[in-house]
Order: sequence, then C-alpha cells, then structure tokens
Amino acid sequence: MRREKTFWTVMLCSWTFLLMTGPVWGQATRGVIVGRVTDPSAAVVHGAKVVLLNENTGISTETIADTGDYAFTNVEPGVYRVSISAQGFKTGVVRNVNVFVDQTVRVDAKLEVGEVATQIEVEASLPVVQSETSSVGSVVDSKQITSLPLNGRSGILGLMILAPGVQKATINPMVAGGAWFGAANMTVDGVTNIDVGNERILPLAPSLESIGEFKVIANGAAAEYGRGGSQVVVVSKTGTNDVHGSLFGFNRNRALSAKHVFATHLPKPTFNRNEFGGSVGGPIIRNKLFYFGNFEGLRRRGSSTNVHAMPTVALKAGDFSGLAPIRDPFSGVAFPNNRIPTERISAASRELLKFTSDPNGPGTGAAGLGNNFTVNVPTRESYDRYSVRIDSQLTSNDKITGRFYRADNGPFISGVGTGTDKFGNWGGFGTATRNALGSYTRVISPAMVNEARFGFVHTNYYRQPQNFNFDPSTLIPELIAPVSGLGGLPTVNITGFRGFFDQPGSGDRQRSWEVADTLSWTRRAHTVKAGFDFQRASSFNFQNPPPIRGTFNFDGRYTGHPFADFLLGTTSGTGRVSKNVEAEPQNSRYAAFVQDDWNVTPNLTLNVGLRYEYAGLFVNGRGDMAKLLSQFGKGCCVARHC
Repeated sequence: MRREKTFWTVMLCSWTFLLMTGPVWGQATRGVIVGRVTDPSAAVVHGAKVVLLNENTGISTETIADTGDYAFTNVEPGVYRVSISAQGFKTGVVRNVNVFVDQTVRVDAKLEVGEVATQIEVEASLPVVQSETSSVGSVVDSKQITSLPLNGRSGILGLMILAPGVQKATINPMVAGGAWFGAANMTVDGVTNIDVGNERILPLAPSLESIGEFKVIANGAAAEYGRGGSQVVVVSKTGTNDVHGSLFGFNRNRALSAKHVFATHLPKPTFNRNEFGGSVGGPIIRNKLFYFGNFEGLRRRGSSTNVHAMPTVALKAGDFSGLAPIRDPFSGVAFPNNRIPTERISAASRELLKFTSDPNGPGTGAAGLGNNFTVNVPTRESYDRYSVRIDSQLTSNDKITGRFYRADNGPFISGVGTGTDKFGNWGGFGTATRNALGSYTRVISPAMVNEARFGFVHTNYYRQPQNFNFDPSTLIPELIAPVSGLGGLPTVNITGFRGFFDQPGSGDRQRSWEVADTLSWTRRAHTVKAGFDFQRASSFNFQNPPPIRGTFNFDGRYTGHPFADFLLGTTSGTGRVSKNVEAEPQNSRYAAFVQDDWNVTPNLTLNVGLRYEYAGLFVNGRGDMAKLLSQFGKGCCVARHC
C-alpha cells in the first residue's frame, strides 16, 4: 500500500513539474516491448528475469517481471530475441521479434515447469491488429523502401501515399483531412525536419538508402508528439555486427522521348537523369561500436520547350510596315511610312530590347507576329546527399548516438515554362540542408530509462533570377535597387507579346536548435513517459517584394499598337516598391508531456496523456519585420517559394 502511494505521489509531482515547464518537438522514434509471464495454469509468474537481445548488434538489456508484467522502453527498431527465465520453470525464448518505429509489441510467455537450463524456443508472429496503442498509423519498412518502384529518389513523399489516411503526399501533405501549413510534423531520429519559416515539411530528406523505416501517424498520436495533427516519424539505418553495403545506379534519357508538337524543327530536347550512390555499415567494435554511412547523387540535364510571341527584327527597329497605321501620341498624327524614328525610341526600351530573341518561326499572325519563337530552355540540376551515423554502447547501461546528414540540391540553373533563353528562368535554384543529432541514453535501473537529445537543422533556400546582376534602377531612376545578388529585369507587360520579366528573387536561411529529455519508467502495470523540449527557431528572409523591380504595362492606347507604345515609353500603368524585405523572425518554443500506458488487463490497455505547448512571440533578429508582415497581407510567403 505504501509503495503504491509512493508511485502516485511521484506521478503527481511529475505532472506538476511538467505543467510548470513549458514545447519540445522531439519525437519518439523507438518502440516498446511489453508482455506478461504466466505458468501453465495461466497464473502470473512473479520475479521472472526477462532478457532482451538485439539480434543484429548483440546488445542486450534485462528487467524483472515483479508482478508478472514487464516492459522494455526506448527499444531501437530492429529484430530482437526475448528470453524469460524463472526458478522452477524452463527458459522460454521468443525469436524474431520485429520492433518497428514507434510501435508497442506484446510478447507474452507461458512458461513450462522444468529446469531453467532447458529452453523452449518459439517464433514471434506479427499481430494482425495493433492492440497496445490508440493511435492510427502505418509503418513503411526498409523492404518496401528498397523494393518498390519510384519515379525518382528525392525523398519519401512517393512512399507516404502507402500509409492509410494520406490523401496527398507533398511538402504540404494532406493526412487524415489536414491540409496546408502546420498540419503535419516530420522528424528524423527525433530531430525536427520542418521548414520553420513556413511550418511545413522540408523539401529535402535523407537518402532513401539511409532510411531504415518511417511511420505516418494519421491521428491519435501519443502525448510525446507535438506540432501538427499528423506525424511522419523517420528512423535512419544503423550499423550491425555484420558488414552490409550497397551500390546502385539508375538512368533515364531522351532516346525514347517525343518532340514537342510546335518544335519538330528543333533538335529533341535534352534529357538525361542519373541517380547513383551506395552505402556501407558494420561494426567498429563488435557488440559495442557501429557505423553506417551513405552517399547518393543526382545529375539531371533536361529542358522544356517554350513557345513565345516575339517582336520581329523590323518591329524592334520601329518599322511597322504591313500593320495598321500607328500615330504619334504627342501630335496625334500618323508616323510617316508607319515607322518610328530611331531617335524617338526610349533609352529604357532600347536597353530592354537586348533581351529579346529574334523569331525562328513563321508566326501565326500578320507580318510574322504571334507565336513565332520556340526555344528549349535548359535545366541542369545536381543533388548530393551524405549521411553518417555512429552508435556506441559505452557500457551495458550507457549508449551514445551521433548522426549527421547533409543535402545539397543546388543552386542550379532551372528553366521555367514561361521563360525564354534570355530571361525569366532561375539562375540559381535549390535548397540545402544540414541536420544533426546527438543523444545519450542511460539505463538508470531495469525499470527506468532516460534519454537526452540535441538536434540542429540549418536550411538555405536559393531563388536567384536569371539576370541577377542586372539593376533596373540604373535604367529607370525612379526604381529602387533590388536586393544584392537578386537583380533582374522589371516586369514589362506588352499586350500580344511575351514582354519582359525575371523571377522575383529571394533567399532564406533557417536555423533550429532543440534540446529534449525523456524519462521512461515502468512500474507494475504502468509504462510512464515524461519529458520536456526546448527549441529556438529563426528564419532570415530577404526578397524583392511585389511589384517585382517595377511593373510597366503597354496596351496600345496611345499609338494604336502595344509594341509602339513600348518603344516610345508611353505606359498605360506602372507600379513600384518603396523598400525591399530583409527580416529575421525568431522565437522560442517549449513543450512538456506525460504519458501513461496502463495495462489494466491483458486485453485492455489505457493510453492516457497530457501535453503542454507554448510558442513565444516572434522577435526580429534584424531587418524590418513590419515590411515582411505587410507582404503577408498581400498573400506573400516568407520565403517567396510557396
């Protein structure tokens, strides 16, 4: 009675402490093995010794089933052997117990009377129904990851659709009805893998070759999970006592592709995609120290065929022969010979004409106008991913894990469907991510395990326009200079023509630091987890806000022809921005939780939990937050890459 009172007193104190702290978004990636030890009459066996052995690494741990029930918490995903022994009974051994990410596995044992030295071995069977937890989720294991055909290996999104409840698998996934920003959370080995500026899944993830398995929890996640209604929990591969490796290569090219219907006179567009890499893992010291590392590369060379309406050589010289008469907007009189004198063409228009390409087709309208220019715009993508993981079993009670992955997707040249060969594409596009984990697990007693974890994520977004060195403010003095390195053409709309533009241009540097601690405690029929988490997030953003580098419209209202209006510089409407955006929102986030999985009977488990989260107000590290927030009111994302 006194021991039971002590248990609930400690529980009450833990809850009180956690409520006073405040969210961490460190997530569970490990499993739990629970079970009940009984004799042939189905009565519980008190004081049985239970040993859990990882069949791949040879690392074991043990506990005592004081009241007949036992539990192992913080169990790494893998294949295990459970051995149960008690005085007066034969030792029972259950082999091939598969533990997946964030899974609770029940392994009950019925011991037979006899000598302890005698063993009875059985094979574990996979449960048809997950009966120990109330969450709804599905695991995609390493066999599915490596054997299923994928159109590209850039991430796990193509595999997420295998999980029930996933309606759309993107960086803004739709899981169990949730949609858009903040609806889903993703972690890798317990470290957040979230775009902290836009509260969505990062577009980059570790190589598929380095992922052991992942789980999508649609709803009903335990209290230790936070940030978002659905959870994507990823676990990386670890080394084992055996050396394993892999090499792979995939290629797709243009040999069997078809030409664009409007580009039969052009060479077949370039397309060549190579994906290659490998992995290796094994022991440094058997049963003690393990490594795993991998590399994966992508080289994609392609192009998109774009068709545009460009001005002819004659039109660019001011010669409108063969077209309706144009008039001088200042005198109202028609230009002689339907030609604008060279000295009347504005300096700004003359400079922008350098970015036009001469037609290479007959056109679809009078005087060779209309869709008269077809071009193959190139994309040259390079994408490299590296990862390394070290697991060290320092003692039977102490384990340290370190893991680092790096993904460099660019910056690379990327064609855009509305761009030409001279403007409108990305001169530097892509994303780069660094993700690091350090964790220390301490077995305090057979019934108590503590894990401390540190995580760091650094992400850069590259959104550099094609003509990033061009400053339109030197051409049009009323404009302000663009953000350094994000120059480009102004947006010039000419009715009936392609006009001029460049991509907006922006950049992001996001950082997230997090520290978490989780204590697991098994007490009779209760498996209790309690923990707290602290995260510091920042998202430095710089961008050219709309109207991007100035907007100028020409519709023919002054001369009778839109392109003649452009040559003379007589606009029908203009717009400009008065200040560029440079801001770094920062905030701190806190969380605390307590979870009790109470095995009331062998057929009834109650999952009871409480979680508290608090995200502090954003403060500005530098720049102008007011300007950034004003762009939100115009439907603009922080990163300008929505």
